Amino acid sequence: MDHTLTLRLLNTPRRGPIAHQAVVALALLAGLPPLAADRAAAAVADVVQRCPAETVCLTAALDESAAVVSLSGGDQSWCREAIEQLADLGSMAESGAVQLRLERTPLRAV
Repeated sequence: MDHTLTLRLLNTPRRGPIAHQAVVALALLAGLPPLAADRAAAAVADVVQRCPAETVCLTAALDESAAVVSLSGGDQSWCREAIEQLADLGSMAESGAVQLRLERTPLRAV
């Protein structure tokens, strides 16, 4: 999968809101409804803002059905906390980074 976006977010008060906007755009492109996209983006922004590292790298890729977002730059403790905080988004550890997959929930026939 080719990377669609790579952001290096420096330790400034605005890195959370920047991550928020990027994740909203990716989630909408992946087919999430606007409210779900905003909720996912808010959770990611909070994790990014809480990272004590000087730089957090947000990398994302889009495929036909989802956006895969990877966050790296924090220590092991931050990664564990981020995975817990983003558990509702299906977060997992992947090569020292936190990875999550944003995809629309399939509709079920009733």
